[in-house]
Amino acid sequence: MSRGGVVSVWLFCCTAWFQVVHSKSSALNFRPIIGIITQPTIGQRLAQYGTSAINSDYVDWVHAAGVRVVPIPYDASPDELTHLFNSVNGIVYPGICFPLLLACSFV
Repeated sequence: MSRGGVVSVWLFCCTAWFQVVHSKSSALNFRPIIGIITQPTIGQRLAQYGTSAINSDYVDWVHAAGVRVVPIPYDASPDELTHLFNSVNGIVYPGICFPLLLACSFV
């Protein structure tokens, strides 16, 4: 995946999350919200974009079903995770990633 792909996916997810959290619109949107667990960025090449990312393939796959996507940080506190898990209709755990298993207390 190119750097541009990682950055665009991250920006899209942040924008979607902001719209879900801060929406003041009276129009209701009944499309489900699916959270995707982020994965830690490893190496210098991706570290310049932040500490976590979501592969765009997962976002595209979930969008194909017509749902909204929000990122769930892999290193969020238990209180944050409880709030986020109770705010979404489903969660995607992307693949098996050894560093993710070491970094997450909820897996």
